[in-house]
Amino acid sequence: MPRHGQELFPRICAAYNTSMTLTLELEDVHVNISSVFIQAITAEDDGVNRSSSEQVVNGTLPMILNFTLSSLSAYTYYNVRAVATYVLSKCNTNQYAGHPKMIWTEPGVPDSPAELKIENNGIASWDAVNPRTDNPRISYILEVIGVDDEEIAVTKDVGNTRNANLNDFNLEVGQNYNVCVLAMNNIGNGKPSCVLYTHMMMPTPDSGPGVFSSGEYAAIGSGVGVVCILLLLIASLIGMIIYMSAVG
Repeated sequence: MPRHGQELFPRICAAYNTSMTLTLELEDVHVNISSVFIQAITAEDDGVNRSSSEQVVNGTLPMILNFTLSSLSAYTYYNVRAVATYVLSKCNTNQYAGHPKMIWTEPGVPDSPAELKIENNGIASWDAVNPRTDNPRISYILEVIGVDDEEIAVTKDVGNTRNANLNDFNLEVGQNYNVCVLAMNNIGNGKPSCVLYTHMMMPTPDSGPGVFSSGEYAAIGSGVGVVCILLLLIASLIGMIIYMSAVG
């Protein structure tokens, strides 16, 4: 096999979005290559194809080249291959295409927000997510689930805004709820990401019923309960000692 006929195998680094990143390692057997690019053709061979920018090979081998294919169709099989131009002589070049490798593009689930915050006034907010698609349109849905009965209490589509007022959900005071924000991209893959936050619906000292309290307030309330129990035990113990002394 001639030196310029050695196979070219691009390595797929990521093919789970509507873009694809690849690397191609050139060894000394490819010394006659002058340039190379990556081509992706739909498996149905419907004429739709995408090509990366061509890279000129002008360094010392071995060499690793990085390529990106963008604006691919989601949920589509592509035959991906490296196409190289070989220099046969000063006035003669030849183009060689490696064997294609079939790749399935899947946008994947958007990353979850880093944190879901709920303030004393019941406003829930969260950070923007990594959409994992090209030119994305992210939408969010807030879901509130009762912890005890595990039934979905309510869901609310908040579009591309990153906050919602939980006081509009008409939840029961004194009940624990799991609050979850779902992030979805515009591909509609049906597998949204979610970040979960457990919260109790309870009245605050300076608010009426139906207002979310902060997690700190709930924790303080639990601590006060423990202190009260300890004080009752100490009081009972002192009373018992006094009684035993009187009897003695």
